[in-house]
Amino acid sequence: MSSEIVNIKSSPLELKTVDEIYKVSDILAKSGMFGDVQSAAKCFVKVLAGKELGIPAFASMTGIHLIQGKPALSANLMAALIKGSGKYRYKKIKHTPEICELEFFELWQNNWESLGISSFSKDDAQVAGLLAGNPNWKKYPKNMLFARAISNGFREFCPDLALGAPIYNPDELGAEIGESGNVVDVEVSLPSKPQSVLSERKQAGITWAVTQGLPQSEAEQIAQQATSEKELADLLKKAIDARQKPVIEVRSENIDPGELLSEDF
Repeated sequence: MSSEIVNIKSSPLELKTVDEIYKVSDILAKSGMFGDVQSAAKCFVKVLAGKELGIPAFASMTGIHLIQGKPALSANLMAALIKGSGKYRYKKIKHTPEICELEFFELWQNNWESLGISSFSKDDAQVAGLLAGNPNWKKYPKNMLFARAISNGFREFCPDLALGAPIYNPDELGAEIGESGNVVDVEVSLPSKPQSVLSERKQAGITWAVTQGLPQSEAEQIAQQATSEKELADLLKKAIDARQKPVIEVRSENIDPGELLSEDF
């Protein structure tokens, strides 16, 4: 794997003071080129958020979205931050309309060491209730799976690139994203209840788990414990897999338990 460093943080326009940032933000707002922000103040917040991550102003305007008070980065921008860091890399292990698997690496003593694999599958999306929401999950499944896998991997393996702040892609926060991974619909309606969106997806996960043979009461108990879509999908899958494993009955008291433990199940 190449150790060449591509630094996206270098920009000919250096904004060093609050006044400089505001002036640029005012120009960007007045340009009318960015539909999701109509004021210099909103532009200022975007550009400032990008500056803290080392992202140039224009890239911040197109790739950073503030949704319900949380920063959301496009999948392409996350990928650029990872590869441009000089510290992290990722490699596509599998990328189909059914699943995306990305292996993450960290440069350590001039060698790229594997950190682990981040994956997101169509089954995960089904369990989380995503397929019935954004139509782009059906139109561009590979792109949507990549966005989820890169986002999960970014938070798990490269948290220092965002200074420890939780970073999401817009789809995770309810915005509609297109084929490129950028926001299509920036108007995100706030849920009437704090956890209504997650609750709907939990219900979809329960329904799916029941069709796979998991008792509804057990599925509901698991859904109550889950605090995120990914955790819900993982817990339900583990419960289903556990029920599908063959049960071995010991019919003789003369069988040595050690013999059973030595078997490869």
